[in-house]
Amino acid sequence: MKKLVSIALLALPILACTTETVQKNAPPPGDGNGETPGGSATATSTISAAEGGTIEADGLTLEIPAGALSEDTEITITKTETQAPEKHASVTPIYTIEPAGLKLAKAAKVIYTKIPADTPMPVIGWGTKEEGVFEGLATKVEDGIVRASVKTLASTFAAKTECMKEDGDAVADICKPTPAPADLKSGRTINGFVLTGFEYWQWKKPDPYAGGNEVAWGYNGDGEPKTGVMPTDASRACMAESFRTLEAILTNDPPQELKDLEEAHGVRQFWFWNNDMTDAKASVKVPKNNSELWLFQGDRGDGGLIKWISSTERDGTCKLPTRNDVVLFAKNCTKRFPSCGSGK
Repeated sequence: MKKLVSIALLALPILACTTETVQKNAPPPGDGNGETPGGSATATSTISAAEGGTIEADGLTLEIPAGALSEDTEITITKTETQAPEKHASVTPIYTIEPAGLKLAKAAKVIYTKIPADTPMPVIGWGTKEEGVFEGLATKVEDGIVRASVKTLASTFAAKTECMKEDGDAVADICKPTPAPADLKSGRTINGFVLTGFEYWQWKKPDPYAGGNEVAWGYNGDGEPKTGVMPTDASRACMAESFRTLEAILTNDPPQELKDLEEAHGVRQFWFWNNDMTDAKASVKVPKNNSELWLFQGDRGDGGLIKWISSTERDGTCKLPTRNDVVLFAKNCTKRFPSCGSGK
């Protein structure tokens, strides 16, 4: 697994700002465990628009550059006792940064300094306009420092990665996805394999397909055809985990069985599909042929599309295809092309 590296931390410059910090329920002197203590903490600073400034509250630092603010502004960070949404594997409580929604002319850096070093691939969640919905930021990690860039002030928390193992493969069990990124771009080619489009089937509906009219197409529901159906936040988070694990599998070491399938039949394209069980009745079950890898239109001349299928469970957790699923599918499809399924 490639190491994620950020710019090395330098000594922070002394910038013009007035700071008042109040910490409640602080640990006793000499606690020394290096972990974020329980309770809340609040820091308030008046940040100079001309010079920028830095503010920190118990494990969270915000660095605002010169020129980011239109005027000198009082900024407050509060470490709350509120936990992040249950569907994410959070490693911190929620921090609020106020004034919420304030747009910055230049990107600020948000830095977590007390996340345990053994936390698997942490991701910073950043609040959106929708209550309880957080966007997963492009997060960099080095030496226990976890950071990202932001251009709007909002609530935040940090989550660990549960869905991907250190080798880049997906876990075989149900997992809690990290917050969904704002966007995912299809069309990328990795070691000769192409990551194409996205579709979401929402199983709360009597017919989740309906000739394609009840499907959300595109990562954010903005793909073709235009149906007006939007994916849920939970399904986007699972879709993003699915995309990330396939990227890792193809980047690190594509299975030989998949290479053999490509050489024999020209199968090289993946299409992302998510079965979204949000608000689906307890009696609803996804048919097997809609829940496992299969080849779409293998006889159309370009090898068709491997349907890479993930599942968003009713509680927002996620089930992903794994490297072993690719191997079984590729073995079966090499023999049975062009009509082939998972091989299970």
